Amino acid sequence: MKSNRYFYIILISTLFITLFVTSCGPSEVVSEPTETTIDRPDDKGPLATESPTPIVVPTESPSPPAHTASGLVFSNADGTWWIDRQGEVQQLIDKDRGVLSPDGKWIAYIEEDPATYMGDIWLMEVSSGARQNITITPDRDEVSPLWVPGRPEFILFGSDTEIGMGNSAYPTVINVDGTGYQILDSDTGGLRDVSPSGEMFFYGGYDATMLAYWWDIGTEVFDPSDFGLSVNKLFIPEWSPDGNKVAWFVAGNFLDSESSQLAIAVFDLESETAELMHVYEPIGGSEFVNNLAWSPNGEWLAFTTHSEPPATGRAPNLWVIRPDGSDETYIGEGTVPVWRYDGENLAFQALNEAQTEEVFLVVTGMWKVSMIDDLPLPERIGFLLDWVMP
Repeated sequence: MKSNRYFYIILISTLFITLFVTSCGPSEVVSEPTETTIDRPDDKGPLATESPTPIVVPTESPSPPAHTASGLVFSNADGTWWIDRQGEVQQLIDKDRGVLSPDGKWIAYIEEDPATYMGDIWLMEVSSGARQNITITPDRDEVSPLWVPGRPEFILFGSDTEIGMGNSAYPTVINVDGTGYQILDSDTGGLRDVSPSGEMFFYGGYDATMLAYWWDIGTEVFDPSDFGLSVNKLFIPEWSPDGNKVAWFVAGNFLDSESSQLAIAVFDLESETAELMHVYEPIGGSEFVNNLAWSPNGEWLAFTTHSEPPATGRAPNLWVIRPDGSDETYIGEGTVPVWRYDGENLAFQALNEAQTEEVFLVVTGMWKVSMIDDLPLPERIGFLLDWVMP
């Protein structure tokens, strides 16, 4: 093995998944990034007893969700919504793109100052509805809050002194009680994706390499050449559910031509190899959108491309493919794919015949597409965010 570090994250991911079920190339080390702590105005044995004989009361199995789309979480300008177990459309919060914590206790969201448009990270406690500004930084713009698996005590996000720097904001953390605001790297920005184990996250610009930040040791370089693949650009990564693989949209000269192509690369962290698939050259430029989504069992990747047939004009194409590059299937014109929690369905957005954005469902394996037309979904859905067990 050339990288004990990635072997470690695979081991941690496996242990994390096992515990959850039972309870319900060498990396180049770079110089330590500059860490910055921000000063803010409002920074803030049981007795042994004899166990009684347990009484087992027979219970009926819970009924299945009332609608196939139950658990789907989405967002529009009016707030963040979900379809509950009874098939009812419910508003979770009156803020768009709210991020629900893994334990369901909090929703993180961005609140902008109406005068400066600088954003702060806010939390809403789901049980009480109480809300709190936990960053309180009028001179900084906070974006893209992320929850870290296994570390519920803090939130990871991007921050900068200028607005509109979402793709290059510096990786930052803060505790959920509003203490411990710390910029992890004040030299390089661009927060990307957190590993399933929560041990590290990727960040950096759209370059030939990416930075990996480990909570225990700091920053290392992720270099595709360590996996036998040369690329010009890495875009936003997407981790497989077990943490063994990372999928990336990449750019490079893969066809030995004078121009650059886009493709999907799947990096296997155990074998330290890479699979390159769906290589294409955008027609007349590209409205590149990084939509990549692993199925919960890791058997499929859903992704979106632009400016290539068979979609018309610049409409997006929705595809599914195996992580080894086999069984590629064209679903249709669509984007923002999200897998159901059990992997039995895929949801995506597309225009209907009236050119209005709608939500569609796909049956995994059969790839049969149907529109959600039996629920009163809110208008102008902007993003499908998640699909959780209701």
